[in-house]
Amino acid sequence: MPDFEVELTELHQAAINLEKGGDAVLSAWSGTGKADIPDIPLPASVIPRSDGKGHYAVPKSEAPDNAFGRQLGFVDVARAYDEYRVELEGQLRTLGDHTVDLAEALRKVSELYRAADQGLSR
Repeated sequence: MPDFEVELTELHQAAINLEKGGDAVLSAWSGTGKADIPDIPLPASVIPRSDGKGHYAVPKSEAPDNAFGRQLGFVDVARAYDEYRVELEGQLRTLGDHTVDLAEALRKVSELYRAADQGLSR
């Protein structure tokens, strides 16, 4: 469109590139489910318990295995990671959908400009 200093081919190419970008984001979104962490089993106790006289007892299940407790916080880390992954998954889906919608809108705008140009040239 000469009056608007818009090259319709560039506008149409921008719509195609946006659609490719949206497809790439949606592809990333579909792969986020593959990055989840399976449930982490409780660790087996590896610290023997001594009565101080050379006798060792089987560790009690409620006894901590280290100074930080039985799990070292891995379950909490896994839970936080999974919550973040789910949030990111939603944001990727939204970004992908909006990008594809924007590409479609841009394509329609280029078609309207093309129709206006054809109407002016008659």
